[in-house]
Amino acid sequence: MTRAQQPLVVRARWIACGPERLLEGASLVVRDGRIERVARGRVSIARARGVDLGEAIVAAGMVNAHAHLELGALAGRTPRGGDFAAWVRAVIALRARASRAELVAAARAGASRALATGTTCVLDVDTTSAAARALARHSIRSVVLREVLDAHDVARTQPALDGVRRPLRAAGRRREGLSPHAPFTVSPELLAGAAAIARSRALPVQMHWSETEAEVQWMASGTGPLAGLLGASPRRSALDLLEAAGLLGPGLSLVHGNMPARGEARRLARRGVTLVHCPGSHAWFERERWD
Repeated sequence: MTRAQQPLVVRARWIACGPERLLEGASLVVRDGRIERVARGRVSIARARGVDLGEAIVAAGMVNAHAHLELGALAGRTPRGGDFAAWVRAVIALRARASRAELVAAARAGASRALATGTTCVLDVDTTSAAARALARHSIRSVVLREVLDAHDVARTQPALDGVRRPLRAAGRRREGLSPHAPFTVSPELLAGAAAIARSRALPVQMHWSETEAEVQWMASGTGPLAGLLGASPRRSALDLLEAAGLLGPGLSLVHGNMPARGEARRLARRGVTLVHCPGSHAWFERERWD
């Protein structure tokens, strides 16, 4: 029997079995890398390794449902506050100047910090493929959400799809997903193509949604700060576009949701869509309280 095959019994003062269930003086049994059971008191198993953590609480690892690990390479160099457009311009410029090695190192360091502080799974939006490389052999569980966008520019649509048409090679604890950036930066054609790829490989899909007033205004009427920066507005709600692409369902997570229109939250709940709130970015951009 190898060490990996040997049963493991972990004992601690407290074991959290759920949000409202704590067991005192309990033991956790791990076999073949999976939790087999949690039991009160001490557990004796032949040939098992034992670990006593003493005055500790054992709980399930946390999940970071939305990250941009490669952006750690830009730490301390982007503007803070309410000007989202200025921040985006700074990110684009700084990331273009960063080397691939810097982006990979930042993604790897971010994953290691997450793991060291209790996060055991991360869903990361990968713009440059740096995260795909950094997470291939990392011990954290990950879903690399390969980003696509075309800014409603027809010339960019097919190359964007071609870039994710080939599956990401299986490696370690890394899984693959797709991230069409946002309804206002992705044309209906690109959205439909990404949806088809996701369905063909049963991939999870994540998009930014309803983060700023400017995107909501442009989607509805083609006016506001984004007018002139993008192609023609679809003049439809983002959720209607996602519905038309066949994405509005349990395989989709939407990030931010700072300003949903009346009835949109209920619509997401009915369709089984996951909504991901980002308290860190909310604080960074000094946005109003989210509830």
